[in-house]
Amino acid sequence: MKLSNRWHILGWTGLTVLILFIMFTGTAVSLPIAYGNAQPTIDSTRFATPLPSPQHNGGRATWTVKSMGFVSKYPTGFVFTLDASSSLGKITLAQVLWRHAANKPTSMMVQADKTGKFVAYWTTSVFQTVPGWVGVDYWWVLTDERGNSFETPHQYSEYADNTRKWRRLVTEDAVIHWEASLPADIGPQIAASLKQQRDRYLQGWGKLLNYKPHIMIYASYKPWKEWMPKVNDQWIDGETSSYWGGTVQVYHANNANGLKYLTYGVILHEVEHLYQQTFSPYDTWHRQVWFYEGDATSFELYQSYDFLQTVKDMAARRQLPALQKAPALLLEDRMPYDVGYSFWKYIEVTFGPDMHRLIWDQIRRGQPIEGSLQTATGKPFADLEKDFRAWVGAGDPIK
Repeated sequence: MKLSNRWHILGWTGLTVLILFIMFTGTAVSLPIAYGNAQPTIDSTRFATPLPSPQHNGGRATWTVKSMGFVSKYPTGFVFTLDASSSLGKITLAQVLWRHAANKPTSMMVQADKTGKFVAYWTTSVFQTVPGWVGVDYWWVLTDERGNSFETPHQYSEYADNTRKWRRLVTEDAVIHWEASLPADIGPQIAASLKQQRDRYLQGWGKLLNYKPHIMIYASYKPWKEWMPKVNDQWIDGETSSYWGGTVQVYHANNANGLKYLTYGVILHEVEHLYQQTFSPYDTWHRQVWFYEGDATSFELYQSYDFLQTVKDMAARRQLPALQKAPALLLEDRMPYDVGYSFWKYIEVTFGPDMHRLIWDQIRRGQPIEGSLQTATGKPFADLEKDFRAWVGAGDPIK
């Protein structure tokens, strides 16, 4: 079986915005259900602190919203509709805004059609695309000809893929969709793994994500290629983005431990990347892969082999690379993951579990990785690397 490489991207906008995040309040757990061409009831509790619907706005006018809707046209896009009016004149400006996660919204100016209603079409292209089942939080901002402005209440829906059958599970930690042909245990096991690691994410970051990630599991590459036709199925198994707020993964049934690998390994790894992307600049991932991938690997609860022992064996053979010369991400190469994981384990064992949060707090403030490590631990990076090498049993000096 090929190595599971996964993209970790910021989405087609290339934009993330840090906003105030707090812990999720408790929410009811939905039992897994299977459905086909009928869209399920949408759970509107995806955000821990949703943007409040506006009050006392509208100027001197009385505004009437007759209808406000969202229609999924997966995989080609989606449509927003609005039928509204002002008591003091014609609506001259209309803007629809939406977001898929707790970040800066996308917006579109819209002209009224011949009936006076507003219809906005978002269509996919090579530059803008999102997977099916991402969440869509949306609202409108309107201005009438006398300058009165009005912001509609916020509504929530999903970019539903009604072309095939799915199972769905909504928990306190995530919104999970998986193809109905896949094992029924996928959703419950993902839910159990996220619940088990919830306190670890909280301790590691000091706060939880302010939204429930959407997790989509495919039985093949077909649904993925519907919204991303050029995806390379020879070496990539998944994609994660804080822009659309979740991860998509392909389940490989021919892997004997595939279910546990996915639910207690891959998903926990990818959710940690969502934390990295949301709470840090995430701008040196491609240059310091060992740091980011090692951190995400340290959140996995399932190991298909002993990562730390692999690095100790590498050190015993005098093959342990210098961290700053290691690994940019190479195809079919686990070294950045294993070396980075071992470094993070060294940090945890040496300085305690709270050190993770202290290091990432410095990165969030704009410090480079080396400076963040020194500020948080009180030791220069060169000394940390020297001690790390001794910890894994490397007898040779850094080259």
